[in-house]
Amino acid sequence: MAETKKRFKTNLGKALSKLSQNSRVLGNFIELDTAGANPKYELFYNTGIRRREGLANNAVSVTYDKPDEKFAQGVFGRYPYGSIYYSTLNDNKSARLYEYRMMAQYSEILNALEHITNEFITVDDRGRVATMRYSKPNADVVEESTLLDEFDYFQKLFNFEEKGSSYCWRYLVEGEVFLELIVNDAKPENLKEGILGVIDISADLVDTIWKSKAARVIDSFIGRKPIYDPNDGNKIQKIELVPYQANQLFYVYSGQWDADGEYMVPFIERARRRYIQLSYIEDAIVIYRLVRAPERLVFTIPTGNMTPSAAERYLKTLMDNYWKSKVMDINTGDISQRYNPQAMTDAYYFAKPMNGEAISVTSLKGGDNLGEIKDLDFFLKALYRDLKVPSSYLNFSEKAVNSDPSQILVEELRFADFITDIQRSFAYALKQAFITHLKFKGLWQRYHLHENHIDIKFNQPGSYYLMRELQIAQMRNDIFNAVSSNEIISKIYALKKYFDWSDKEILANIAFLKTEAALLWEIEQRRQYGPTWKNMITGEGGEQPGGGMGGEGLPGEGMNLGGGSPEGEMGGSENPPEFGGGPAATSEIGAPEEGAGDIQPV
Repeated sequence: MAETKKRFKTNLGKALSKLSQNSRVLGNFIELDTAGANPKYELFYNTGIRRREGLANNAVSVTYDKPDEKFAQGVFGRYPYGSIYYSTLNDNKSARLYEYRMMAQYSEILNALEHITNEFITVDDRGRVATMRYSKPNADVVEESTLLDEFDYFQKLFNFEEKGSSYCWRYLVEGEVFLELIVNDAKPENLKEGILGVIDISADLVDTIWKSKAARVIDSFIGRKPIYDPNDGNKIQKIELVPYQANQLFYVYSGQWDADGEYMVPFIERARRRYIQLSYIEDAIVIYRLVRAPERLVFTIPTGNMTPSAAERYLKTLMDNYWKSKVMDINTGDISQRYNPQAMTDAYYFAKPMNGEAISVTSLKGGDNLGEIKDLDFFLKALYRDLKVPSSYLNFSEKAVNSDPSQILVEELRFADFITDIQRSFAYALKQAFITHLKFKGLWQRYHLHENHIDIKFNQPGSYYLMRELQIAQMRNDIFNAVSSNEIISKIYALKKYFDWSDKEILANIAFLKTEAALLWEIEQRRQYGPTWKNMITGEGGEQPGGGMGGEGLPGEGMNLGGGSPEGEMGGSENPPEFGGGPAATSEIGAPEEGAGDIQPV
């Protein structure tokens, strides 16, 4: 504990002391009560994954960052203004996240984010969204079963099936996801219960204190807890700083920084400029249509032999008459002409100094090509491309995912890879929290576990990968059929070459083929001779039929047809036979030896 307190004072304490030096800016608004703000701070020391920190401590190239002061600007920041398209980020974290949240409410961005969040969570047939693979050498079966059951319990605490889309949305829009891991420390033995649940924390109320941004090593977190005035619920009396140990929070971050490397930016920051352009082009199109849509009239007025000045006065007289509309006074009943300014935009007047022509009025149609929005489609596709969403999602009247595996687009596979990248970020944070849970319960020490023994993976977005696997399998099968039909090429070699089968898998396949052949032969004998087929074949019940599978005796005798079957009855166990020995222990299948055709499953 002494080492923990020392570390607390040297790292997080530096950041807090730096904040206290800004008292002339902050005044008495923030209360630096670190002693009682988080009594569980020391409980989480030396938990979670320590590999990154260990590597950073032994790395020559890593330079530890100065105590992070940016968390102070989470409440008190400047408001710089830049150009419209290339505006700088706001120093105030709350204001910065507010801008991103408003940006996410834009309909096109909201639709794109919904496509991403819907693919993020895939529930398997056992109701799990993530699976754990335990790879400790010589692990005990009970040990592995205990850890797998513990992980199934642990992942249910996060309720990914219902809240997973919300977590993903916050990751995309805010760039960070904070969840507090709850433990019961009322008594020392209660800590053996491990993590009991999680509590959401808004991203604008927590700041990360980095030990090294380059090595992605986190020292701790600082939360801001507003204390409201008991007499006025809308007034913040003070803000209490709450320190969090690095492993006390479930923390997922985008890993993307601004140009200066100061602020963590969310995924949608990459679409900020395109979002502004698209919103402006939409407004411009609406304005253009409103202005150009009305139909106008063209008046051709014959002026005969009037002089130009007389023709102009004559036109002005006509225009003045048309520009005025007749209005009745409801009080007196008199009819008067009132100036109508809109009439000026409705018609055009042209003098035509030719004799014998009457006044003609023609219509001037509205703006052309008002129904074409190719420029808008361009920016919309660019926005989806910046958000890594396939352009096929733009056509909402059709299915976004092609049902034909051969029609899967490259951008759809990239979209699936992007979803997998997000899942990896959550899987790492989930692994770190799970290790903390195991250390509290004592299972980490009991089984002498290591970080490399546990691998957590979210279920992949099934639609794309499944169809891609089917497409690859179909291509391999076509190539195999074409190659294996050549008499000079061995089918076993083709299996190793194009299906990447191991020697053990090939031997297992051969054993299965022999087992299936024996079963098919037995079925055929039962159809021909009935239940007494054995007696008929051995000659006890009549003439022995010819044919067979070569050699003496019954094809099925001496061969395990699945195990557990009484003699003379079909069937077998539900589990396939196990195979081993022979060439499976070597890297290559050698030339067949005498009697090598009698490969038996073991």
